[in-house]
Amino acid sequence: MPRTRTIRTVVAGGVIVAFQAIWAAMLWADRELDTLILLLGVAILLGAGYYLWDDAMGEGVDAAQELQSAGGEDEGEN
Repeated sequence: MPRTRTIRTVVAGGVIVAFQAIWAAMLWADRELDTLILLLGVAILLGAGYYLWDDAMGEGVDAAQELQSAGGEDEGEN
């Protein structure tokens, strides 16, 4: 996995964890959840979640292609 991909994945995961921590802190402190802040946070959360999902799907496709190409090479040797 390239270094930039790892950094982006860590940042996206950090965004998701930070959003959940802010939400929990506001509920714990009995603060009113501002609708605009909440909507912006949800939009950022969805973007980060989509990035992680897309990254995982890309890795899965890469792994499947490697297995298929390795399987094709083995069949050719027999």
